[in-house]
Amino acid sequence: MFRYDPLDKALGSDYFELAGTKELDDDVFALMSSLIDQNAELMQKVQELNSQKELANTAVRDVLNQEQTIKLLIEMVTKDMTSLIMADAMRKAEMERERTLAEAKAEAEKIIEEKTHFAIEQGLLIINKAQERALSILDDVRKQAEAITSKDNRKVKR
Repeated sequence: MFRYDPLDKALGSDYFELAGTKELDDDVFALMSSLIDQNAELMQKVQELNSQKELANTAVRDVLNQEQTIKLLIEMVTKDMTSLIMADAMRKAEMERERTLAEAKAEAEKIIEEKTHFAIEQGLLIINKAQERALSILDDVRKQAEAITSKDNRKVKR
């Protein structure tokens, strides 16, 4: 068996005391076998971890590729949606413009009709007043003509 003294380690030297050669060989062989077995197990675990690391790296690359694909899809969908929204807004704006123009045209036609009707009424009133004035003047002229004729007739009868 090995005997290890921590004081010797602190002093910088390793001290082993041998206790029987055959036992020592068996113990060393058992220890070496155990260490070799442990090393083999650890190597297998390291290989498994490396495989899992590679799988994880592959998965991360796949996720990053998918992320890029998803970003591109989102960008394309966003552009498409923006185009659709813009087209819809333009269509609605055009419809609103046409409706507003139609309303303005109808309002203008109504105002023109009202103003035309008012102008016609005013014109008719002016014409009626002019006719009345003309008739009054004619009446006055007739009366004057009758008065003159009547005077002439009286003069002629005389």
